[in-house]
Amino acid sequence: MNRVLLKLERVILYYGIPHLNEEEHVKADQNLLAIIFQLEQEFVLRHGNKEILLLTRKSFRLFYRQLCNLLDELYRYKHKQADETILKYYQFLIHIETSYSKDMDPQASLTQFHLHVLKTEIMEQFPALKATLIEKDVSECFLIEIQHVLEDQFRAPGRNLSYEQQLFFIKLLRVLRHIAHDTWDRDYNHCFIKFMISINFNHIGFLNQCFDLLDKTLEDIADIDKQRNYLNDILFKLKQVARYSTVQFDSKSNSLSKKLIQYVKKKISSTGEIPASSNYDSDENRSIFSNLTAGGLTVYHHYFQKVKFSKGETKKLGGQNFVNPIYTANGIKMTEAQHLKFDKTKLHHEIRILKNKLMAIIDQLNKDLDDSATSSKNKPNTASNH
Repeated sequence: MNRVLLKLERVILYYGIPHLNEEEHVKADQNLLAIIFQLEQEFVLRHGNKEILLLTRKSFRLFYRQLCNLLDELYRYKHKQADETILKYYQFLIHIETSYSKDMDPQASLTQFHLHVLKTEIMEQFPALKATLIEKDVSECFLIEIQHVLEDQFRAPGRNLSYEQQLFFIKLLRVLRHIAHDTWDRDYNHCFIKFMISINFNHIGFLNQCFDLLDKTLEDIADIDKQRNYLNDILFKLKQVARYSTVQFDSKSNSLSKKLIQYVKKKISSTGEIPASSNYDSDENRSIFSNLTAGGLTVYHHYFQKVKFSKGETKKLGGQNFVNPIYTANGIKMTEAQHLKFDKTKLHHEIRILKNKLMAIIDQLNKDLDDSATSSKNKPNTASNH
């Protein structure tokens, strides 16, 4: 296998020779296709015959990484044009990924061509899928969160994805297509949320939208016992869906189902009667429980302090005053030091979220101002009538 890999490397390096004529290019393509075919045969033999020593996980990952690096080189030499050799090479890698799915490195970076294929498929299909899902009464605010994630991942320059993230986005696209093409008469918003939990879309923006929907639903249920029954039903369903999650958006964060279960349990406990001895003036009762992450609160404080939103405050004093009453979405009370650690590179996503929230506020302010101006014009001029 290593011998064939060396031959593959030599052929790909040949493309780097300046001023190759058309005949030399054709010959190089033929040699490359022949070597890929040879690799396929050896791979099938190794994978299909248990008596032949299979690659260990460590050596397989090294072998696969070398193949990916060579595809990146070839794609660069071909000026990022997908010809027959690129497509054949890509199909070979997909076959390897499928056969050795359990041995793949979840954190391995995608090749540039893998990323190009995924980006093209998702960004071309999502707008039409979004429109169809809105027609099926899937909440637009959920779909906008997905849109923000896609723009962050696929439009930001220099951004790459891991193999694990690729699996998530492939699954996401499959789920969206499934709901869009479904013809049954059902609550598609409910189906959509269930699918997002099953594929573990544990993105903070999407999580916050789930919190908002749950809170609004509870507001419409006046009876405490009915609220508790509703929450217990949700809790049961969350635990069932959580069992089948095989992919995830963010491997460094808790699953979407786990975060929702924690929130629902907190809501269930809040439906009980408040003990008579409870201190209503305690720090917790006077606190604000936000829907923001720690990073989101840091961004919020940084920019509001920058425009001197709080009169006469120094940055440090502002940090002390700001953190005292506010908790993050998962119930953590932040420290002053956490608020003062502002890194615009690491907090890029939180900055985007704040921007979107402020733009929504500005849109509402403009609407209210327009309504006020219209109302003033329509009022009769009583002074001129006397």
